[in-house]
Amino acid sequence: MNIRPLKAGISGLKNFYEQKVQECDELSDGKYLKTILSKVDHYFHEHPEILTMINQVANDIKESGSTKNINNTLRLIHKLRKMMAEISVDLMDPDLVIMDEFQRFPELIRSDEDNETALLANKFFNSEKQDQQDIKILLLSATPYKLYSTLEEISENEQDVHYREFMQLVEFLFEHHPDELKHFKEVWNNYSVSLRQLELEDFAMVSALKKEAEDKLYKGIARTERMSVPNSDDLIDIKQNHFLDISEGDILSFIEMDQMLNQTDLKQNLPIDYVKSSPFLMSYMENYKIKKNLLNYFKENKQELNIANKPNLWLKRNQIKKYKKTS
Repeated sequence: MNIRPLKAGISGLKNFYEQKVQECDELSDGKYLKTILSKVDHYFHEHPEILTMINQVANDIKESGSTKNINNTLRLIHKLRKMMAEISVDLMDPDLVIMDEFQRFPELIRSDEDNETALLANKFFNSEKQDQQDIKILLLSATPYKLYSTLEEISENEQDVHYREFMQLVEFLFEHHPDELKHFKEVWNNYSVSLRQLELEDFAMVSALKKEAEDKLYKGIARTERMSVPNSDDLIDIKQNHFLDISEGDILSFIEMDQMLNQTDLKQNLPIDYVKSSPFLMSYMENYKIKKNLLNYFKENKQELNIANKPNLWLKRNQIKKYKKTS
């Protein structure tokens, strides 16, 4: 897609998309616009409040002679965008939906979410196909679930996040098979209890419960082990020619982050997993709770911002711009 017209401002943007609509309409022998307009009319019929809002906003713009400071403008835009998203979802008729790296978009598989993305996803996944067949959904991820939480993680998040996310996935996979879901939860609970009460003489029973839990999971989950395939030695190079070394900067980054936390009133420990997985902790910890807490702290205590001015916690913008080695 050529994005140059977008730089021409609102006028260029409008012309660009009008041209795209015209191209779609020509390719469909006039069916595209006819279908969309019919869907829009039907949507307005079911949501008359949107038409009322359009008329009100249009009259306000006409009276003021400007689009600035008009009540409900953003709300109207939001409703119109939601309308077009729902219409687009209705027009899709997929046989198979593949969600790669689905763990990055947890709201798509949470049936209890009431945000717009989750509602649209639920509508899409459960929409009726023209051939009356169910949509097949394939979730792909190379990121394993961590089926336990440390006391430190539970203390920080005030809940067992890993277990909750795992169960949300299972509930999504067996959403249309409530009996299977109920049975799996019973099996999983029995297995969990047996692990907590494990004694040497109970090992055979625990092993049997583990097998039963795995069998239930395999009804919705498949795990591929590439190296277990016969004659697969040439599929992946497992030779390690280089090992990562711990640098002085890695140690200093940990020390400086620990010092910064101790200098604030947050009383928060530094999870060692963060330190092991990333350099320049404050640059790479976006959306982590510990960084959010620090940012909120400095917003309320701007006089203490100098505490965060530590060389090994932040990437240097000038080094990146000049393609220099970071250290």
